[in-house]
Formats: sequence, C-alpha cells, structure tokens
Amino acid sequence: METEMRSITEDIRLCIQELRRKVFVLLLTALIGLIAGIVASQFVNGNVYQASVCIYNAEYSSYYETTAITHFLQNAQTLSQSRKVAESAAELLGEGYTADEVQGSVKLSQEEDSSVVWISCESPVPVRAIEMVNAFTESLVNEIKLIAGADSVQILEYAQSARMVSNLSTTRLLIMVLIPMAFVTVACLIITLRLLLSSRILSLDRCTLNGQINLLGVIPEISKGTGENENRGT
Repeated sequence: METEMRSITEDIRLCIQELRRKVFVLLLTALIGLIAGIVASQFVNGNVYQASVCIYNAEYSSYYETTAITHFLQNAQTLSQSRKVAESAAELLGEGYTADEVQGSVKLSQEEDSSVVWISCESPVPVRAIEMVNAFTESLVNEIKLIAGADSVQILEYAQSARMVSNLSTTRLLIMVLIPMAFVTVACLIITLRLLLSSRILSLDRCTLNGQINLLGVIPEISKGTGENENRGT
C-alpha cells in the first residue's frame, strides 16, 4: 500500500513538473482557444425573448377532479408536440410564420397537482414570441376542446409582453471563456497521458521500483548510426 501511494505521489509530481515545462504550449493553446471562442461567438444569435400564456381546467371542483387533472395534463403535453396544432397556429398568424418555427419555439411546463399549465414560446424578436404563443395556445385549446367535447379548458390571459431569457453579450462572453478552458484542459490531459503512458524511466524511484530492487550499475549503449553513448540501468 505504501509503495502504491509513493508511486501515485511520484506520478503527480512528475505530471506537475511536465506541465510546468510545457507552460508555453499551454499558453499557445489558450490563445488558439480564445481565437476560436471569439470566432464561435460571432455565430451566436441575438437576445432571446420568451412570452408565456397560462391555461387551466375549470372542471376541478367536480367529483372526478383527480382523473380530470391527469387526463388534462396528459392531453396538453401530447398535443403541444402535435404538428396539426402548430400548422393551425401558423395559419392563424398568417404570412411570415411557419409550422416548423412555431413548433420549434414551444415549451410547456406543468405545475404538479395543479390545474395550471404554462405554454411558452421563444424568439429573438419579442413581438414574434408573443404572437406565436398566443396563436399556439388558442390552437391547442381548440384541439383539446374537439377531443374532450367540452369547454373546460380555458385561457387565463393572453400574453402581452415578453421577457429576455438569454442575453447576447453574456452568452458570447461565456463562449469566449469556456472554449479556451476546454482547449487547455484537453492539452493538459494529452500531456499527462503521454507522460504516464511513456515507457521512459523518468526517475530513480521508477528505475528501482520504488526501492524494491537494487540498481547495480549502468551499462553504456551505443546508438546505431550516431556513435553516441546511452546509459542502461541494470
């Protein structure tokens, strides 16, 4: 156990030593990562805005409250992914909107053990987020009414405004920080793995298996073609 601990400690020391020796390589890697981060950040879209609408089931005062909640939430979750609902919403919105855009921007959240479901849409343009969520919610409620055959599902209030959920400058700054960090981390892993997996003898402890065998001497070996002497432990 003591020998293993000594070996691990020695590995850590050698890795730190090697990373210090390669500090120029790491700085160069960080610089390359920073350049890559700056370039990547330019492809990030602008601010993202989110508008939300609340719908609820008005039948929860009945005897079948628990069952009604379950079915309502299941239907809302399934229908929110419906292509038919998205196409209906795009038709309500008119020219300039597509079913793909509407369906791709929709998010649905449910409050546990509650009659409330929140439907949200995100877009770089606040007005589009508001218009899409209102149209989608209306189409969704109409579809639920057709399936359930009742008007129990109601819209509490249409969206009037949108809030910013993603700031462009913050996102770009985050990208410019994370990419260089990722580059340096990978470079450190490569350096340490090359060191640990190398067959070279890097220390006297390694040569003697941490003191378990005796180092009797060194035999010089002449490299082929160079005439230079190399030492071999024995």
